[in-house]
Amino acid sequence: RNNLIGKTLITDKKQKGDLDMSQLIELLPAHMRSFHIRVIGEGMAVTLDFRDNRINVSLDKKNRIKIINIG
Repeated sequence: RNNLIGKTLITDKKQKGDLDMSQLIELLPAHMRSFHIRVIGEGMAVTLDFRDNRINVSLDKKNRIKIINIG
Protein backbone atom coordinates (compact mmCIF):
# COMPACT_ATOMS: atom_id res chain seq x y z
CA ARG A 1 0.00 0.00 0.00
CA ASN A 2 2.85 2.40 0.69
CA ASN A 3 3.80 2.38 -2.99
CA LEU A 4 0.47 4.10 -3.74
CA ILE A 5 0.70 6.99 -1.25
CA GLY A 6 1.31 10.27 -3.06
CA LYS A 7 0.23 8.94 -6.46
CA THR A 8 -2.46 10.89 -8.30
CA LEU A 9 -5.69 9.02 -9.06
CA ILE A 10 -7.19 10.27 -12.29
CA THR A 11 -10.50 9.94 -14.05
CA ASP A 12 -9.84 11.76 -17.33
CA LYS A 13 -6.48 13.08 -18.65
CA LYS A 14 -3.49 11.09 -17.52
CA GLN A 15 -0.04 12.51 -16.94
CA LYS A 16 3.18 10.62 -16.30
CA GLY A 17 3.05 8.93 -12.89
CA ASP A 18 -0.75 9.16 -12.56
CA LEU A 19 -2.85 6.07 -11.89
CA ASP A 20 -6.25 5.10 -13.21
CA MET A 21 -8.50 2.68 -11.29
CA SER A 22 -7.30 -0.42 -13.15
CA GLN A 23 -3.66 0.40 -12.33
CA LEU A 24 -4.59 1.03 -8.70
CA ILE A 25 -6.20 -2.41 -8.51
CA GLU A 26 -3.16 -4.06 -10.13
CA LEU A 27 -0.88 -2.57 -7.46
CA LEU A 28 -2.94 -4.00 -4.61
CA PRO A 29 -1.96 -7.33 -3.06
CA ALA A 30 -3.60 -10.20 -4.97
CA HIS A 31 -5.99 -11.13 -2.14
CA MET A 32 -7.39 -7.56 -2.11
CA ARG A 33 -8.09 -7.15 -5.82
CA SER A 34 -11.69 -8.35 -5.50
CA PHE A 35 -12.46 -5.88 -2.69
CA HIS A 36 -14.84 -2.99 -3.24
CA ILE A 37 -12.87 0.26 -3.63
CA ARG A 38 -14.32 3.45 -2.19
CA VAL A 39 -12.60 6.64 -3.33
CA ILE A 40 -13.03 9.44 -0.80
CA GLY A 41 -12.35 12.99 -1.93
CA GLU A 42 -11.26 15.63 0.56
CA GLY A 43 -14.23 16.86 2.60
CA MET A 44 -16.55 14.17 1.24
CA ALA A 45 -19.14 12.68 3.59
CA VAL A 46 -18.99 8.90 4.00
CA THR A 47 -20.70 6.27 6.10
CA LEU A 48 -18.80 5.01 9.14
CA ASP A 49 -19.81 1.36 8.83
CA PHE A 50 -16.90 -1.09 8.76
CA ARG A 51 -16.66 -3.58 5.91
CA ASP A 52 -13.76 -6.00 5.84
CA ASN A 53 -13.99 -6.34 2.05
CA ARG A 54 -13.75 -2.61 1.28
CA ILE A 55 -10.65 -0.54 0.59
CA ASN A 56 -10.93 3.18 1.31
CA VAL A 57 -8.70 5.39 -0.83
CA SER A 58 -8.59 8.92 0.58
CA LEU A 59 -7.47 11.72 -1.73
CA ASP A 60 -6.26 15.25 -1.10
CA LYS A 61 -7.43 18.33 -3.04
CA LYS A 62 -5.13 17.46 -5.95
CA ASN A 63 -6.41 13.85 -6.14
CA ARG A 64 -3.19 12.50 -4.65
CA ILE A 65 -3.63 9.36 -2.57
CA LYS A 66 -2.96 10.18 1.06
CA ILE A 67 -4.45 7.21 2.97
CA ILE A 68 -5.41 3.66 2.06
CA ASN A 69 -7.13 1.49 4.63
CA ILE A 70 -9.61 -1.33 4.96
CA GLY A 71 -13.05 -0.65 6.25
